[in-house]
Amino acid sequence: MALSWDITKCADIELLQSGVEWNKTEGIIHSTMSVDLHSITEDNAIEFYARLKLLSTVYNGFFYDKETNQYVAPTFEDIQIRIGLHTNAYSKNTFNQWFKRIEKVHGKNISQNKMLAAYYSAKVEVEQITKGETVNA
Repeated sequence: MALSWDITKCADIELLQSGVEWNKTEGIIHSTMSVDLHSITEDNAIEFYARLKLLSTVYNGFFYDKETNQYVAPTFEDIQIRIGLHTNAYSKNTFNQWFKRIEKVHGKNISQNKMLAAYYSAKVEVEQITKGETVNA
């Protein structure tokens, strides 16, 4: 089955379809399959970000940044501005089921502790952002 997606419920569709932001949008669309979350909502944006941050740690980045010539991890803002994105990549996996799958595939290359540290530090980062604290990410 082909991956279908919809960004019409996102706040700024024109921004999401332009230049570098389109590359991020396209990457996040495809990542819905990897994070086992088929949409980005107000309720799951932090979870989506934390899972994507974990995967960015596994892969040493997520988006290619032409200015730095490196792959970089997404920011919470990258996820936040895409609230409303929806795909048909539906999964009933819980976090533990998803994490076991990721660990099985990538556990030889990166430790469980490093993966979980990336996941939980992303959640703490967002908590600090929402409280207006300075973040050293």
